[in-house]
Amino acid sequence: MDIRAMNKADLKEAAALANRIFREPGHSSMADAFPPIFSGAFQSSLGLYVEGSLVAFMGLVPHLLRIGKAEVPMFALGSVCTDPEHQGKGYAGLLLDRVFAHMEASGASHLYISGAGKLYARNGCKPFGSTRRYRLHAGIASIAAPTAEGLHFREGMESDRFEIHSLYKETAVRYERGLFETGMLMQAEAIAGIYKLEHRVLVAVRDDRIIAYTVLAVKGKQATDAVPFMVEGAGDAGALEQILLHALRSGMAEELDVTVPWHEHAWREKLDRYPYADGTQSGTIRIVSPERFWKSITPYLVEIDAEATSLVSVQNVAVPSGEAEAVRLKVDQAELTLNQNEWISLLFDAAWDIPSITEEQREILKRLLPIPTPYPAGLNFV
Repeated sequence: MDIRAMNKADLKEAAALANRIFREPGHSSMADAFPPIFSGAFQSSLGLYVEGSLVAFMGLVPHLLRIGKAEVPMFALGSVCTDPEHQGKGYAGLLLDRVFAHMEASGASHLYISGAGKLYARNGCKPFGSTRRYRLHAGIASIAAPTAEGLHFREGMESDRFEIHSLYKETAVRYERGLFETGMLMQAEAIAGIYKLEHRVLVAVRDDRIIAYTVLAVKGKQATDAVPFMVEGAGDAGALEQILLHALRSGMAEELDVTVPWHEHAWREKLDRYPYADGTQSGTIRIVSPERFWKSITPYLVEIDAEATSLVSVQNVAVPSGEAEAVRLKVDQAELTLNQNEWISLLFDAAWDIPSITEEQREILKRLLPIPTPYPAGLNFV
């Protein structure tokens, strides 16, 4: 048995294994749908070989998150698969151990996993964050307020890339990416392709200037029962709502799911008039080094409340090998120890209930937390 990082040639074999596990007729190849994993641009993905044959694989992609003034290094895990003849032998657990070791060597703060399961739960990964999923349909669009005067819509064009990128960069909470990566991900249709949907880019224009855009996953050539959804959007909240209504009124979709993280207050103000359900972010996460995560997010915390930030410090707590990290949290002059579940809830959940936190500590922490995170099941999904 051998575990190794995958180079460009190795990843062709990994894509073939992933295709056997995840794809069916009508799906694009995993290599085309997930270029951050399979292009060979990164060699962080891991394969487990038995007698020279690849039998298990984990796709691992580095990201930088921009959260206010903070730049947070992290990894995303996806395309996790094991050959059916080799399942149940603990290979995924061995690969996950190597993932954590690579993250430690890289100085990353946390891991995002596109799935959930017992393996991840045993290793300290848990659901996180708060979202609201709206369901818009053509009947609602027909009775909604008419389009504001001077605002019109069209499909995105090649010449729109600079303006769309500029709107994306104005988003305070986002994945760091450039023009090339955005173009590649729009073409790849990673999460849209899972449901046999296709990308359509719509822009809202006022006075010859794009003020909002959306990337929608809608029905196309492939037959599917999936509900179309918004993959990504940015810009003026009112214009963004109007783009969604236009997509419904024009027949591009009969209904749309739109998931909005808790921190997108302007979007929620516009969309709360439509039916919705509250939930968590897609997938699960683990903080691999609480101390390192806190250090990386500190510029954002100082930005929102420097005084409260000065009253809080974080230290890693040594735990037995194989167990998720514990956290020593000092708030003002009081110290307490949190387990991984409590720590993730404190950081990201809009409503948390940790009995060991006193009322005085709670008031300080509420000035800083929760921390916003971008929606992971969008263009950057792996």
